[in-house]
Amino acid sequence: MSNIFYAEEQKVNNRWLWLLLATITIIFLYGFIEQLIFKQPFGAKPAPNWVLAFMALIPLFFLYLMFAIKFSFQIDEDGVKYRYFPFHIKERIIPWDDIDNIYVRNYRPIAEYGGWGLRTLNRNNISYSISGKNGLQLELKNKKKILLGTQNPEELAKIITHFYNLSE
Repeated sequence: MSNIFYAEEQKVNNRWLWLLLATITIIFLYGFIEQLIFKQPFGAKPAPNWVLAFMALIPLFFLYLMFAIKFSFQIDEDGVKYRYFPFHIKERIIPWDDIDNIYVRNYRPIAEYGGWGLRTLNRNNISYSISGKNGLQLELKNKKKILLGTQNPEELAKIITHFYNLSE
């Protein structure tokens, strides 16, 4: 087991998004129960029961997904390791030998990557983030760029600076 210099874990915490999805789910579940169990048509032009069930399952699935999403990364003596669950089942590692440059930077999530989440501009420019506008930029020797969103840019910058000073 290698020494961990820095570790961070993030989960989705956008309350307005949780509230929106929960509200939509409740409305469709209410309609489904009202129509199926109490035999009262839901709306002026009621949809079939299967449509209401399906419409309730979609936001329910997204609620589950938001609950399950977890982005974590760590810096240790082996390199930079990251995982964006449930999209990455196994942790991914970028060995130090593959990294050409590493630094913390401010970025514009919407302008640069089209938002937060797992974002790919092209095969050579990928972003993993949950929220915020700070990230750990990795420039690899194979010309790929990977941005890992961080909620602790100052602490991360200190670790990167200290690590590079030790290795020089």
